[in-house]
Amino acid sequence: MSVDASRSAGGGPAPAAAPDVKTQAQGATIATGTEAKRLSIDDLLYLIRYNPDDRGHLRVINDDICREKCVKYGYACTRFCPAQVYKWEENHVSVSWEGCIECGACRIGCPFANIDWKYPRGGFGVSFKNG
Repeated sequence: MSVDASRSAGGGPAPAAAPDVKTQAQGATIATGTEAKRLSIDDLLYLIRYNPDDRGHLRVINDDICREKCVKYGYACTRFCPAQVYKWEENHVSVSWEGCIECGACRIGCPFANIDWKYPRGGFGVSFKNG
């Protein structure tokens, strides 16, 4: 039995080759055809689409913990979030949940477990393509 390379095992046309995508620590390189373009983290975050909710799914549980204990850790939440959702402002942490990419880093990143993280309500949050 001969195998035709242009046909799949099921007899239909063979699937097109997927573009070569390599993830790197500071961004990604996407090869399309003969060109390769390096994307920064900011470029990749720009590609994410959101359906914002009017209710937040993230909150700081106790602001006093942030004020009293987080100084020692350099306000960790302002550093581990790739979308920069958390910002230290004068005497509290501001949470811009509208830009959350739902990675869950804040659930494990806060050394005091002081962030309440829930998935957004159905139909809200990150809109993933092809998934």
